[in-house]
Amino acid sequence: MSEGSPSKRLPRQCKPRKFAYAGVEIAGSIDSANMTRLADAVDSIGDIEARLAFSVNEAGKMIVSGVVEANLAQQCQRCLQSIPHALTHVDIMVAIVRDEEDMGKLPKDLDPWLVPDDDADVYALIEDELLLALPVVAYHDYACVDAALMSSGEAEEAPEETDKPNPFNVLSALKNSKPES
Repeated sequence: MSEGSPSKRLPRQCKPRKFAYAGVEIAGSIDSANMTRLADAVDSIGDIEARLAFSVNEAGKMIVSGVVEANLAQQCQRCLQSIPHALTHVDIMVAIVRDEEDMGKLPKDLDPWLVPDDDADVYALIEDELLLALPVVAYHDYACVDAALMSSGEAEEAPEETDKPNPFNVLSALKNSKPES
């Protein structure tokens, strides 16, 4: 977002439909203690900054668009050490819907944000988007584990094939036998 400038806290609760009709824009930081699901998926969470714009599009859909930036650390799946990971530009583009019926009416380019009541948790939306932006498998971009440790060093031999009787030969014999009249 803006480098070096102190940021105010993003409100946790909002009235997204009211914000959409008013064209409200909000921006600020989020305390990582409020991101429990994200904390379970990563080693550590640093700064999280978000900027969201609420609006109504040409089709009359209430939209939330914006950008989230976060500094995280994940565990390398090769060496199990921590990897700093900056999500520098996570785009958000969701439509506010009341129920599953409304979800089915959305165009394919919009993801739903299910808000059945008037109030909604903005932090949950941002946490969902950050979880979706995480790489499926995190690993260093260099050889962090000695290649010699990855194998025993000996080539495995293929097991010998032995001639075993086919259990279906009995069925073949029955099929080929002629019934007695």
